[in-house]
Amino acid sequence: MKENIITKELLIDIIEHFYAAVYIIDEKGNMLYLNRAAEVMDQLEREKVIGKNLAEIYSNTVFQDNMNSPCLDSLETGKPHIQENLEWYLADGTRVNAITSTYPLLENGETKGVYAISEDVDKLRKHLIKQGAFHTKKILPLTQ
Repeated sequence: MKENIITKELLIDIIEHFYAAVYIIDEKGNMLYLNRAAEVMDQLEREKVIGKNLAEIYSNTVFQDNMNSPCLDSLETGKPHIQENLEWYLADGTRVNAITSTYPLLENGETKGVYAISEDVDKLRKHLIKQGAFHTKKILPLTQ
């Protein structure tokens, strides 16, 4: 039988290369992990937020429509939030517009934490424009 080569270190290395922001939160709402993309998107320093509660980390964050954090909601309800378009403001007033999915981490039916994946819509749009994804296409008339 072949040995399993997938380790925690390998998975973290893979997640660090994701374009999307990734967060892992424990059952008390404390930040366990965030990748480099999350640090950049939310203007956070990993060393300063690991172990802190989301309510403290995002105390100055205002979500549109005064909604609760999807991570905290998933912790409370045990239900995922899938591909929601969220907009929030950072402490310096910067607007973040992201497509976010949040999933509970379940163990024997109990929520033991959540993980979230967010894609910065504005950053993705700029990348697509730079790559030429939005070039105007010429429509040729059909001939018989």
